[in-house]
Amino acid sequence: MRSLAQRSALAAKEIKDLIGRSVGQVQAGAEVVGRAGNTIDALVADVRRVSTLMQSIAEASAEQSRGVQQVNKTVVEMDRVVQQNAGVVQQSVATAETMRLEADALVRAVSAFRLPADADALLEDLPGVVGEPRALSAQQRDMAGVIPALEAVDHVREARRALR
Repeated sequence: MRSLAQRSALAAKEIKDLIGRSVGQVQAGAEVVGRAGNTIDALVADVRRVSTLMQSIAEASAEQSRGVQQVNKTVVEMDRVVQQNAGVVQQSVATAETMRLEADALVRAVSAFRLPADADALLEDLPGVVGEPRALSAQQRDMAGVIPALEAVDHVREARRALR
């Protein structure tokens, strides 16, 4: 009986040790599970933050896309205006060349007129009597016809200078 009691005591002690080790392992496992739960909670929070960031990126991308579309529309409009302006410039160049040719022709036509040596004195006397053509001398009446031609020549010369 003694040996049975000793074996029973020894078995009880082994069972107690096994239970103690099992309790320790269960506690360690519970700690691991607790840490795993904390890690999972942190992962869920990180996934939510990433989801929020992805949504913000998607919204920013959509806004950027709208901005690029607006810039594209503006560039297309600017190109249209540039093309239109190029056409206007070509027309202006052609018109300027036509005016230059006409000015040259007017200069040639007016160059046939010759003024007498005392033209300056006649021109000074002329403004006071322009309203009374019958009171003019023959020479002054001749000069009265030349004055508009001279003014035209001056305008033509000014136009030629502006075109150069």
